[in-house]
Amino acid sequence: MFSNLKIKLVLFFLFMLIISISLIAIQKKENTFIKFKLITSTHTDLPWEFSSANSTLEIKIGEVTNIEYIVKNLGDKKTSGIASFSYYPKELNSYMIKIDCFCYDIHILEAGEKRKFVLTMTIDPKVTKDSKTKSLEEGIIQFIFFESENFKQENI
Repeated sequence: MFSNLKIKLVLFFLFMLIISISLIAIQKKENTFIKFKLITSTHTDLPWEFSSANSTLEIKIGEVTNIEYIVKNLGDKKTSGIASFSYYPKELNSYMIKIDCFCYDIHILEAGEKRKFVLTMTIDPKVTKDSKTKSLEEGIIQFIFFESENFKQENI
C-alpha cells in the first residue's frame, strides 16, 4: 500500500512539473507574425476605386513585406490623389517601418486608368520586447486617398 502511494506521489509531482514547464514555455513564446486587416477608402471628392489585393495579411516580424493595392479612376477626366497611412493599435508606432510607399507621392490617373501600387514595409523585431506590443496578434493598416489639390489646401 505504501508503494502505491509512493508511485502516485511521484506521478503527481511529474505531472505538476510538466504543467509548470508548459506554462513557462507558453509565457515566453513570442509572436512571430501579426495579422493585419487592410482597410482602404477614398475621399468623396476623388472618383477613384481603391482596394487591397487581400483583405487580411499575416506579416512576419522582421521580414520585408510587399502589400499590393489596386486603384482605378472611375471619372471621365484626369485626376490626382495622395494617400494617407495609419495603423492601429498606435503602440505599433515605433515598429512599423515603411521602406517604400505610394503614399509619399501624388499620383495622376487618366480617366478609366487602373494601376497597382505597392507598400514595402517591415515590422521591427523589437516589437516582441515591448510589454505593450509583445503579445499583439492583430492590427489594422488603413489608407485613405484624397484628391491632391484639396489635400494640399487643407494641410498648408
